[in-house]
Amino acid sequence: MDGTFFAVAARIAWAIYNRKSDHGVRPKTGRRGRTTKGNVRAHVHFDILRGVPEFFTLTGGQASEGGQLQVSLRPEHCYVLDRGFQSYALLDEIIQANSDFVVRLRKSACCTELELRPLTAADLAAGVASDTLVRVGWRADQTPALPPVRRIAVTLTDKDEPLLLLTSDLDLPAELIALIYQHRWQIELFFRWLKCMAHLEHFLSESPEGMTLQLYVTLIATLLIAIETGARPSVYDVALMGLAISGQAPLEEVLAVAAKRRAERERAARRRREKAAKKNQD
Repeated sequence: MDGTFFAVAARIAWAIYNRKSDHGVRPKTGRRGRTTKGNVRAHVHFDILRGVPEFFTLTGGQASEGGQLQVSLRPEHCYVLDRGFQSYALLDEIIQANSDFVVRLRKSACCTELELRPLTAADLAAGVASDTLVRVGWRADQTPALPPVRRIAVTLTDKDEPLLLLTSDLDLPAELIALIYQHRWQIELFFRWLKCMAHLEHFLSESPEGMTLQLYVTLIATLLIAIETGARPSVYDVALMGLAISGQAPLEEVLAVAAKRRAERERAARRRREKAAKKNQD
């Protein structure tokens, strides 16, 4: 699960301004320093195995991501979370809901080491530096009585410090825990694709219910196009399907044109990769 922001008009009172946008940059302000935009946040549950969103909630920009997850927990799930979700109360509720978590650990987190678990050759090949059974927190009166969990350190080639992961799953090999967290990036790619493809720069409603409905319609439409075409829809696919829906072109012709265009893009991408590979060899 993760959240993403959508800019809205500053007059929408419930969409409280959030100081940072998706890219950590402050939004534009007017002459008197007042912000000219508001923000709503979509809290999305994304199935990384199927590559599709399961459901989402829409809130004002300052709503807590962890709080939204707390009210929507499901049993028998493995929640893959960034360090913004590192709340011991939330992690405890995930365990109580009969689910597991893989969360990126903050540097400030306090852990008591209980047992150093052995690493396999596959773990070492995946970059796992250590797998330790730990107890989190240091104040018993402020930390839920979490059972022992695993802290897994993964060496990154482009970073000086290892990536620290915390998981309640005591059975999966450490290499698979590292692989699971790598797949968290899929939701970030989904957000980027959705915003580039759907162009949700203007909402037709200013109420939470109306905005939620528009976002659901957008997601349902794009997923139906994906089912029909058998591929991730592009802006071109959406435009073509609009012609079919409005009766300006038959569906069979639209699908044939979309498939031809997709094949052309794939050939062009393959030629670029081959050219880049040849250049690297030279």
